[in-house]
Amino acid sequence: MSRPTAVIEELDDWEVLSSFLPQGWEGRAREYGALVRARGVADAPALLRTLLIHIATGCSLAETAVRARQMGLARLNAAAVYKRLRSAEEWLRWLAEQMRGDLGMVAPRVGRRSERWMRRRCQNREARARIGESITRSTCRLCNAIFSN
Repeated sequence: MSRPTAVIEELDDWEVLSSFLPQGWEGRAREYGALVRARGVADAPALLRTLLIHIATGCSLAETAVRARQMGLARLNAAAVYKRLRSAEEWLRWLAEQMRGDLGMVAPRVGRRSERWMRRRCQNREARARIGESITRSTCRLCNAIFSN
């Protein structure tokens, strides 16, 4: 399997990205339960970079696991990436809130109808299958983080 260097180089703007993260973000990973065990992942930066491969680029869980391994970030399989993503929900929400606050942005306010619609859309698996739409759990978690008060 050849190493997709263009994609890896594109994702390797970590120095720039990490300059926007709030103070103490690494310690909050353990506090919020995202990094209770470090098995397969060395530290909080490696975990965040691994999760961003999935969230920001839309890679599947399996592809995320492969790319993280190729980049030397983590040794996880697809199920482990999913479990790490689930356990990192509160930490990612905290990061988003802090970054919004640092930029002087307030949480977006949408009508209650739009918010209810998005939550139902994410929760109703049968409707997704019937309509033929594909909504990833990561998208749902991101929407929940945006719409939370």
